[in-house]
Amino acid sequence: MPVADPAACQPRRPEGQVATAGPPTVGEAGAAQATPWPQERERLHNLLNLAADWVWDLDAELRCRQVSEGWTRATGLGADHLLGRTLDDAAGLSMEPADRETLLAALARREAFRALRIGLRTPHGRPRYHCLSGMPLFGRDGEFQGYCGVGTEVTAAVEAMRQVEQRARVDALTGLPNRAQLLDGLGRALANAARHGRLVGLLYVDIDGFKGVNDRHGHAAGDLVLREVAARLSLRIRDADLLARLGGDEFVVLAEDVNGTAGLMALGHRIVQALRQPIPIGDGRRCSVSASVGIAVSGRPDAEALLKAADAAMYEAKALGKDRCTVYSAALHARVMREQSIEAELRGAIERDELELFFQPQMSLTGDALEGVEALLRWRHPVRGLILPGEFIESAERHGLIALLDEWVLDAACRQLRRWADTGLEVPRCAVNVSATHFDSGRLVDLVRSSLVRHGVAPAKLEIEVTETAVMRNAARGQALLQRLIDAGISVALDDFGVGHSSLARLKGMPATAIKLDRAFVQGLPHDTDDVAICRAVLALGQSLGLRVVAEGVETEAQGRFLRDAGCLTAQGYFYARPAPADEIARLLPAARPRARSLGCLRP
Repeated sequence: MPVADPAACQPRRPEGQVATAGPPTVGEAGAAQATPWPQERERLHNLLNLAADWVWDLDAELRCRQVSEGWTRATGLGADHLLGRTLDDAAGLSMEPADRETLLAALARREAFRALRIGLRTPHGRPRYHCLSGMPLFGRDGEFQGYCGVGTEVTAAVEAMRQVEQRARVDALTGLPNRAQLLDGLGRALANAARHGRLVGLLYVDIDGFKGVNDRHGHAAGDLVLREVAARLSLRIRDADLLARLGGDEFVVLAEDVNGTAGLMALGHRIVQALRQPIPIGDGRRCSVSASVGIAVSGRPDAEALLKAADAAMYEAKALGKDRCTVYSAALHARVMREQSIEAELRGAIERDELELFFQPQMSLTGDALEGVEALLRWRHPVRGLILPGEFIESAERHGLIALLDEWVLDAACRQLRRWADTGLEVPRCAVNVSATHFDSGRLVDLVRSSLVRHGVAPAKLEIEVTETAVMRNAARGQALLQRLIDAGISVALDDFGVGHSSLARLKGMPATAIKLDRAFVQGLPHDTDDVAICRAVLALGQSLGLRVVAEGVETEAQGRFLRDAGCLTAQGYFYARPAPADEIARLLPAARPRARSLGCLRP
């Protein structure tokens, strides 16, 4: 490639700076004769053509007049793709709009530019990327002569960057778009719908029973289930719909240009039906799951609000029994707004000292003596008054507050046991309920021990109640945790016994000191034959396994007498005493120590 004579054109130089140009001359005294200029030009020409980068030169009209051989080696394209053309109009070259704008502005102002990316395709169709840097050339009289510059291949760096960006927007397990990509697409879809008066729909899909798959079969099996779910959902949606995995066992379908909820409900039912079929998980094994689907529709440009609405509808589907679709409605919206208000206030309820414990006595059915109390959480709201757990526990579980409440209840119960003891009142045992979330955390034993030590309470004074279902979600781990509690001297009661789906073989080896007969089986006593049969069976099971049985929800004398005659030793319920604050229970404690005269001795 001929190289322009640097004496004829050179970069702009600052005022007062002396430029050097022309061929090498004899140096100062004693210097050797320089290499002849034509030979130096040839060496420079060869050097440029050997370089990995390629060199280019523009004339005063900004058309390419020279390009080194490195261009052809790097691109596989001939020099004719550049020669005679401007950089922004060269054959086969493309630029990002921002880089093109920067290039044109620099050329117009006769300024240098750096690292502007161009794209092109080789003769084999492979995309390649290069960065251009250039500087203007001026003659001795300051006349603009053109540009010279260099091109550097950056294909590997660009492809690596795009892979990183792709991984940041795609779920690695299923290959589906992730939450970030979904929100981008949802934002664009809602903006477009608002401009054209259309609607956008979301289907929020949660896999029922997925945690059980991981617990029973391992995470490798869980991954197989998620991939199969992704494949089945992909076959049920329209080509124009976007299917994304948010994480865990949650998927979302984004449907644009919908006419209402009817079509979305039909799609939701197809999804529910598809996931009812067993899923193979290797080694000839299969597992069964189902789907709860929440549906929401909007034409307003608020992506997070629509996503939350679909999420709320999904939880409503779960509450209604799972394996179904639910559409977000005005009534559900009102309930969600109320729940959000409760959740926001609940976060500060502990700091504001609004929580308190009520206690319900557990009575001996053989001698009417006090066997213990159960601690029950209440929220004394400054405006709404006393709020029962049923109004805020579900919200606490959904928003990650349940473990915090569990810890507060545990510590408050131990503190109250200490206060009663300090005033000469002795409660045989205090039962504290623990949520499944807290039970699964693995921190329960340490927290219980810490509270007992902090308040100086003997382990035998505390009983931890956990539901049979929570233990059986991971039977081996759950049984080990129960055994650690028992080894520490703490009683363990299986709550809501009979409601879960445990086998007798598993229950036989489960560490526990008591089981609580659920109120659902007590309500029909003594006349409902099914309740009678179930109660007798549970009592016989408890006796054979050496477990204390506590009947819940006793509301009539007839229920209490039946349970006593059937061999039940302990019961609690409104017939004996309603839950009450600690000071009211304290007034009952002295009367509870001697034998009582009647079955309803503590009934207010």
